[in-house]
Amino acid sequence: MLIKLDRYFFLLIFLSMISYAQNVSYGFIETIDFKSNFIAPRQIYIFKPTNAEPTSVTKVIFMHDGQHLFDASHTWNNQSWEVDETAKHLASDGADDFIVIGIDNSELRWNEYFPQDADNQNQFKDLYANDYLKFLIKELKPFIQKRFTEVTSNSDFYMIGSSMGGLISLYGQIKYPNEFNGFAGLSTHWLGVTGENKDYDQAWSMIELYLSQNITSLANKKVYLDRGTETLDKHYELYQKQVDQLINDYGEANYKSLTFEGHKHEESSWASRLSIPIKFLIDS
Repeated sequence: MLIKLDRYFFLLIFLSMISYAQNVSYGFIETIDFKSNFIAPRQIYIFKPTNAEPTSVTKVIFMHDGQHLFDASHTWNNQSWEVDETAKHLASDGADDFIVIGIDNSELRWNEYFPQDADNQNQFKDLYANDYLKFLIKELKPFIQKRFTEVTSNSDFYMIGSSMGGLISLYGQIKYPNEFNGFAGLSTHWLGVTGENKDYDQAWSMIELYLSQNITSLANKKVYLDRGTETLDKHYELYQKQVDQLINDYGEANYKSLTFEGHKHEESSWASRLSIPIKFLIDS
């Protein structure tokens, strides 16, 4: 299938790699320059809701593309996920027993986010998703558990990402089923690759086969997927329906797949519905 994507999308990918210190209107945020043995150093953002008590944090959410999570004043398109505002809204409903760990992407965003084991024929070069996940599991997760005494081995860990961030969240859940309790992929980029006039069937076939062969890794995990209907998201309908068919036997309790009419492939759309996947993941 040939799909011509707007040049705007590729500008978005490039500009979303720029890192800044971020401010929040609610809660507390700490920025850390994290050095890794697996990937290039990057900034990490630790966000805690204002009302979270040290003994009450039982949920930890890793979120990819950290540059765009909190402060729209520093983003290239003046949009962010507004994680702090979502946390404020959830706290009003009593859901404040979680922290968010934002992880910046890098200039190798696609290389780190494409499901590496899905490419078992080595069609793509320089894939680093396995190293990125080792960083999350072997370095960042232990760091958070040590940094916050309220986060223990019994705490629940989740991932949330959009576009390629949705793919790495799915891949991480499958590859490390015992490390994460679930994930959410917003506007997951089922096309797999980027570039004008590319044939996306090859990448999609890899992803679909990998998912079908490893579907049991999602058993008893919370899985949330959604899409909009405008801009890049309008291309996802067929693919998400195929994914729905693969995992619909998990039922409403563990799997949720939603469509948001009029939503675009951008942070303002994801911000407007972020409370839905967070609440789905952290509710017992």
